[in-house]
Amino acid sequence: MTKFEGCYLTNEGRAMVYENGLTNITFTKAVTGSGAYESKDEILNMTALKNPKQEFGLDSFSEGEDCTVSIKFKINNTGLEEGYELSEIGIYAQNGDGTEKLYCVAYAMSGYTEEVPANDGAITYFMAIDIETVVSTTANVSIIYSEEHEWTKNYVDNALADIFNEMNIKKAFYAVFTKTGGGSSGADETALTTSEIETALSTEWNGESSVDETALTASEIETALSTKWNGETSADETALTASEIETALST
Repeated sequence: MTKFEGCYLTNEGRAMVYENGLTNITFTKAVTGSGAYESKDEILNMTALKNPKQEFGLDSFSEGEDCTVSIKFKINNTGLEEGYELSEIGIYAQNGDGTEKLYCVAYAMSGYTEEVPANDGAITYFMAIDIETVVSTTANVSIIYSEEHEWTKNYVDNALADIFNEMNIKKAFYAVFTKTGGGSSGADETALTTSEIETALSTEWNGESSVDETALTASEIETALSTKWNGETSADETALTASEIETALST
């Protein structure tokens, strides 16, 4: 991974921080490149990266207590036809009049960089970046979110809604405990029937052991709830085999 020396304000970034009456800074995008650096002093007069390669939208930000802001975004090689050594990252921002300027630059010295590979269809590259930079004590900070951020948020929201949908939970329950899925009684004589599953779903466990000698005890249930399946078949002859569990989970 690229070892960055630090993140430093450009003169234009400093102007945003120190300009009298400035109350708004909107971070707009991140640009990555492969420019070579000898020291941080080169950054002051920069208005663009030395050798820009890619541009990315921003995902989120959080403000610190010491006049700093942490900006997050993701680097990927989607559509990248030629790889490059990642040695510089620039964060752009606009002030109250909407003018976009290079706010700060993070750089890496030669020999401490990582290649962002070209996307040839076989290699998908991804890196999450978190850059911390200085802001004014009076600045009202915001960012312009990337389209990917909004898509990801919506995707996660929808995925969670599907996972916790009552019908999907019931289907999963049927699949595991009938060994056949579909909500009907399984051919396996030891499997729960549909009515037994319905009763189980509507019954809240009271934390006690069952009087049924073949049922799990309270301690066994507690252990089961806190144990992650390791993908292996149990030694217990009455338990589901690994292949049966895989089939149930995929049904």
